[in-house]
Amino acid sequence: DVANMTKGQLEDRFANLKQAMTEEQTLYKKQKTDLKKLLDGGVIDREEYNTKMATLEAQHEATMSKFGEALAKVAQMHQAKSGGLVKYTEEAKKVL
Repeated sequence: DVANMTKGQLEDRFANLKQAMTEEQTLYKKQKTDLKKLLDGGVIDREEYNTKMATLEAQHEATMSKFGEALAKVAQMHQAKSGGLVKYTEEAKKVL
């Protein structure tokens, strides 16, 4: 649960999610290339290629969406914690 993470943990989670998204994008491109090679080599026909591409694209979009949502939650929580610290610091200055 991101609400219970420290600012440092949130930063680590953010970096990990960005890396996972990059890796997913790389894998997706490789799989697209591999399918195209199978089509061009006559191993699969156009219909099978289209079916496999549709499945691949749907899986990729779902994965990227999941990562994007998680990334947004982490970023929002990080901002909230950072903003809270700024507010706290400003309030402390007023008291002092």
